[in-house]
Amino acid sequence: MQRSTIIGWVMELSLEMRMGLCWGWWRLQ
Repeated sequence: MQRSTIIGWVMELSLEMRMGLCWGWWRLQ
């Protein structure tokens, strides 16, 4: 298992999730 790959994947997922959440919040408001 490669830690670098896992960290990168988690970071990318978090970024996408954060962007989606922000977009949804803005649309709601």
